[in-house]
Amino acid sequence: MSRPKWWEVATDPDQIELFQVLARHPKYDWRNIEGLLKTLNWTPQKFQKVVTPFLQNRILITKKNKNGVMLGYWERVDNDPCKKGCDDKNDDKRLDPNVI
Repeated sequence: MSRPKWWEVATDPDQIELFQVLARHPKYDWRNIEGLLKTLNWTPQKFQKVVTPFLQNRILITKKNKNGVMLGYWERVDNDPCKKGCDDKNDDKRLDPNVI
């Protein structure tokens, strides 16, 4: 069973505003939580109240990096860690020839 789209479950105007800010440009798949708080002009408590149900349903996904905690919508973020990092032309160099 696939996860629902955000517009199928977001009913509150605050929830809709959050997803509109998350989807403001296709280039930005991950957004820094501090930046979201500033853009939305919300308190951390309000942010947590709005975001928690979507985190529990895995509609929103978090990750940590050098810029802090990031938030992303499940359809936009890359769940395959090898998609951007692995290079097929170097696969033969990584494989142990004794195993084959």
